[in-house]
Amino acid sequence: MNNYTWNIKSIYKSQKDWDLDLEKFKSGVLEYEKKVIDIDSVRTLKRALLVEKRLDKLYSKLFMYILLKVELQPKNEDNKFKETELNNMVSQYSYVSLELDQKIKKLNQTYKQKLTANKELKFFWPRIEQVLNIKRRLSYKSEKLMSKFESLKERFPSLYNNIVNKHISFQDITTDDGNLKKVKYTNIKNLEGSADANVRRRTYYSKRRAIEKTAGSFSQTLNGFLQFNKIFAHMEKYNSLVDFCLYEDGIKENQVVNVLETIKSNKYIIEELTAIKKRDMGIKKYYSYDDAYAPMQKKINISKTMKDIKEASLVFENGSEKIINDLVKERKVKILTKPEVNLSYEGFSIGMRDVGPYVFSYYKRDVSSAMTLAHELGHAIHEVKINKANDQWNSMSTLLVAEIISYTYEIGYLLNNIRNAKSRKTQKKWMLELMNYYYSCLYKKGFHTQYELELYKKTENNESFNPKDLSESYESIRSEYFDGIHEKTKYSSREWVGFNRLLWDFYEFKYIIAFSLASKISAKVYEGNKFYIKQFDNLLKAGYSSSTKDILKEFGVNFSSIESVVEEAFSRLEEIVQEYKIL
Repeated sequence: MNNYTWNIKSIYKSQKDWDLDLEKFKSGVLEYEKKVIDIDSVRTLKRALLVEKRLDKLYSKLFMYILLKVELQPKNEDNKFKETELNNMVSQYSYVSLELDQKIKKLNQTYKQKLTANKELKFFWPRIEQVLNIKRRLSYKSEKLMSKFESLKERFPSLYNNIVNKHISFQDITTDDGNLKKVKYTNIKNLEGSADANVRRRTYYSKRRAIEKTAGSFSQTLNGFLQFNKIFAHMEKYNSLVDFCLYEDGIKENQVVNVLETIKSNKYIIEELTAIKKRDMGIKKYYSYDDAYAPMQKKINISKTMKDIKEASLVFENGSEKIINDLVKERKVKILTKPEVNLSYEGFSIGMRDVGPYVFSYYKRDVSSAMTLAHELGHAIHEVKINKANDQWNSMSTLLVAEIISYTYEIGYLLNNIRNAKSRKTQKKWMLELMNYYYSCLYKKGFHTQYELELYKKTENNESFNPKDLSESYESIRSEYFDGIHEKTKYSSREWVGFNRLLWDFYEFKYIIAFSLASKISAKVYEGNKFYIKQFDNLLKAGYSSSTKDILKEFGVNFSSIESVVEEAFSRLEEIVQEYKIL
């Protein structure tokens, strides 16, 4: 396990060095502000852009070092204070960047030669083009105000996580060995996936009783989050809250509705899958907590998982295995088995253009941990590829594109294990893991999206929600999706409590589309389709300048009927179900 740890000394040798660079960053922001104020020509614009370039590089190092140090030393409050200190300066830096954008637009209008044709500014043409191509909906003054609000909105998920981590524990869970045990929030997922139905049931009820304590706090947090989004959507003159949340990908609310109708029309496949799972689990009644059951109960050590992930990546023919080896060798992959504090996540990958990427995995020696690691390494491979292929202003992508890539690697990990299974019994277990994943990423996320959509529509109508309102809406939609699949429990209508994804901008829907296209890509790649292998490598390299519409088109998806790719994913699930039944 010592091979899997971070070496943050490659960024800064000591905290003192970081502190010195923070002071340089602070003084640099002041210098930057003066340079921006003085812009009145190409020469003064170039001076400001040069300072900005230097500050971007400095910020990358500062941000990555302190973020990783907070993860390495979660109980060190001084690190958290320094992180806040940096974030405060970044807010000021962002405001000045908005000023620079305005100066670029103004100078481009008044200068006799277009800025993107001026050779003195050639290095910065991509930066200037981004400013000139953005179709802004707000006045400059409103935009500055919005950037202030945005930083506040982003705190909602972490505020609720803090409540859960500090106040929620699970006191009365009877584990597989028959003992009563207090379980940390971080470790409860192990018991949720138990092969013992009684353990799953007791874990569910214990978790619901504990989480129920946060119902009031969660509903207040959710109301605040939705009101913030309503303000943003109104100020930017979007037709709906959903259009605002999906503006980055150009997806409209009517397309969301079409996708949800497609998902509901495939309920019969989920009913057939549930019947298979009931037989496999040896149960007559199937509850929502049985969704967490892990068919592959055998523990998987980290060496085996890394070997399988790298082997699965070979089919993409894009150097993924070497990138993973390099990340491990450079000590940019951290595997943790016993966290010091409660974690609300199982893994992440993060990096800036000049530093990283760094991968974290809370590894529990189960299939879920292995899949998460494959997913996060997919993000890291993407970042390495995109940085190499693009300039610093285009070396990023939308969330949707990033998730298409990471889901493709994750599905690839499962397909590789199905292909290499040494017995029919093992093969069936891996197939059931894959079918469960389709169910979770398509059908369950469709249910969550339907719920989000209803809350968004009610928010547009100036409604707010107390826990009773949230439960009534949840139960109505739950019945539509899960009657005939899940048996009801006394907490069925309250399972919205603690569902933190409601505090993100319509992410569940983005994941549905990303997973659907990843399903198509991974199936084609594992068939050896050279066109899809090449297109996937192009996707890894596509920068921010590539639109979602164009990216989907490359894989044969008509953007105006985006639900078609979701229908294809359900067809793929149905094929796997039939293959499983034959086995």
